[in-house]
Amino acid sequence: ISPKTIERVKELAALHNYRPNPTAVNLKSSKSGTIGVLIPNIANSFFAKVLSGMEERAQREGLQLMTYISNESYDREKQIAELLTSGYVDGVLIAIAEETQRKKDFEHINNILQYDIPVVLYDRIGFDMAVDKVGIDDHKVFY
Repeated sequence: ISPKTIERVKELAALHNYRPNPTAVNLKSSKSGTIGVLIPNIANSFFAKVLSGMEERAQREGLQLMTYISNESYDREKQIAELLTSGYVDGVLIAIAEETQRKKDFEHINNILQYDIPVVLYDRIGFDMAVDKVGIDDHKVFY
């Protein structure tokens, strides 16, 4: 394409307020620019603050967050995990639901990993999974 044609296309795009379709751009790059976030309880001010920090950082990095609330439910967390494997996200941040903690059944998280989607556990991290984890040692903090 000649430089003159490129310039004319850019002028027409600006004239008509054209914006590229994000889905089409993502298909080309094989990236969605989206991070899935699972929150167990939005009423808990801790998780609300964590989400706020995640959103702030994602914006600085030019990323979007897709937020889901499990309401501490194992079944809901499984449904969300299934949705996340459909190609909408480049990575997942998960705080495990209380019910999932009790059941100690993490197959749905392992399924996300099988799709080569990176997973990071935050806050509730005391599980033997081959994922990155962000949290603190409550016993040392208490001490």
